[in-house]
Amino acid sequence: MQLPDSFAGITSPSSRYSARSLCINVPFVTPAADNLAVMTLFTDHKDLIGLPVVEDGRPFGMINRHIFLSQMSRPFFRELYDRKSCIAFMDKFPLVIEAGSSLESVAQQVVATGDKSVTDGFILTDEGRYIGIGLGIDLIRTVSDLQTHQHQQILQSIDYARVIQDAMLDRSNQLMAQELRD
Repeated sequence: MQLPDSFAGITSPSSRYSARSLCINVPFVTPAADNLAVMTLFTDHKDLIGLPVVEDGRPFGMINRHIFLSQMSRPFFRELYDRKSCIAFMDKFPLVIEAGSSLESVAQQVVATGDKSVTDGFILTDEGRYIGIGLGIDLIRTVSDLQTHQHQQILQSIDYARVIQDAMLDRSNQLMAQELRD
């Protein structure tokens, strides 16, 4: 996803559109949590795509729902891993984004990490402390809405400029008609 240069004006750091606008408050686990606790959270929260692992308020990793459930559904995995630490199925290097980051910066980071951040989401922090997650689909939707809004503003500006030009040309045509009767 390459962002047009004109998008930069909408997503400056002082803009109200920051990574924080993508934040979703979801439950999290600590590295001490076992896989049974993770299974329970995924069962209780059917829409949970990724489960953050947080230690002392700081992001530690992310557990992908699909990968976790597919592994735990294998024969004897529940018996072997239910009581083991959840870090066995954790992505140790999830995308972590500061909540004050511009959407342009978030989009660039998501693109740089590839499909993983779009499908799994990313962890949001405030001064390094976990506050929630963001989803790739929400980022795409927000960027698309911003571009649509910008496109509408440009079209409105063009229409307004056309009205001004028509008014000026009409006055010029009247003056020319008076001066050049032939």
